[in-house]
Amino acid sequence: MQILYHAPFDPFSRKVRAFLHEMGLGFELNTLDMIEKPKDFIHINPSEELPVFELDHNHIRLCGHDVICETIDEMIQAETLFGDFDDMAIRAEVRRLTRWFDVTFYQEVTQKLFYEKIIKPFSGEGSSNPRALQAGYLNMRRHFSYMKWLLQKRNWLACDKLSLADIAAAAQISVIDYTGDIAWSKHPEIKQWYMIVKSRPSFQPFWSEYITGRTPPQWYKELDF
Repeated sequence: MQILYHAPFDPFSRKVRAFLHEMGLGFELNTLDMIEKPKDFIHINPSEELPVFELDHNHIRLCGHDVICETIDEMIQAETLFGDFDDMAIRAEVRRLTRWFDVTFYQEVTQKLFYEKIIKPFSGEGSSNPRALQAGYLNMRRHFSYMKWLLQKRNWLACDKLSLADIAAAAQISVIDYTGDIAWSKHPEIKQWYMIVKSRPSFQPFWSEYITGRTPPQWYKELDF
């Protein structure tokens, strides 16, 4: 059986879990702590980063969310979340926006909100930094404005059908939404898009995951909120 080493509230682990499900690949979960990983994990991935996907054949290990998604896309050249193989413009746009959410959105929004509110206090690094939180809120409004503009042009973020860009974006947002930091009433277009992605079977396991000592807002696991 194929194994995915992951952490429940790591947005990149969620991205890969949803991606593998959408691609029809079965796997077992090996759940690790986001902060304190087992000492022997360095032998699985020298960088000690999650996620890691261990394939059935030859115990090949794919380390990193981008490596996993790219490799699986190359292996399964049928229905793809990167766009049709003969449409390089769409595939480039999917990659561009996927990177936008994996890198820019993560650094400017997820790290400043989820890290400051959840990871930092729970890891004993101290209380949240108000300036970092304020920057996260401001950045989130800017990113949401961009997402709204994209959704006004297309059915989905990168093109006219679900792509990896939507999975990557929703994975980041699902983590932030746990902290209750998104004023959904101010973002109806993004809310509508998110409810559709959120309702997909590939995202269902996330809504039963909780952080001990931290209760999510009521709408966190509701599909129509």
